[in-house]
Amino acid sequence: MKDTIIVFVGIGILSLLPLFFYGARCVIKSKSEKGYKYLYYRLAAAGLGSVAVVVLLFSVYNYTINNQVPLVAERFFEKEGYRQMEEFLGDSIDGYTVYLSENIYENQDGTVTMFAQFEKNGESTYTVIDMKQEGNRWEVVSNQIISGDDEKYPEIKKRFYLIKSKS
Repeated sequence: MKDTIIVFVGIGILSLLPLFFYGARCVIKSKSEKGYKYLYYRLAAAGLGSVAVVVLLFSVYNYTINNQVPLVAERFFEKEGYRQMEEFLGDSIDGYTVYLSENIYENQDGTVTMFAQFEKNGESTYTVIDMKQEGNRWEVVSNQIISGDDEKYPEIKKRFYLIKSKS
């Protein structure tokens, strides 16, 4: 999620720089030529263009975090998943490193499944996250702890990527 914010901030800066330089060029050109006739119109156009770029970026960012399954899972953990894990583990989540599965598994009923790994002191606890699509966004349906028989879930032997390091 933090990477997504960094990417969109970078896109925003790269998108707004030309508009900023256009406005600065108009001001410098007007001062050198002593012609302020169209300066305010040009600055207003640059300002409106900047507002349009910012609104577009926020709407695309919102669309992205609601429609990318790993981002929905990560946001779920930030809002309520960590609290659920603290209740199950009987321990604060601060000492744990949290990973999400690299793969997304599609189910017969149209839902998708991801796995999360909570690791502390070499011991791992896994959860199954099921999501379904509501309208044009994904929502978490269930988050269940995998207990006991790990042979039933060969997916947990695959690669995971870090979403939260030890605090």
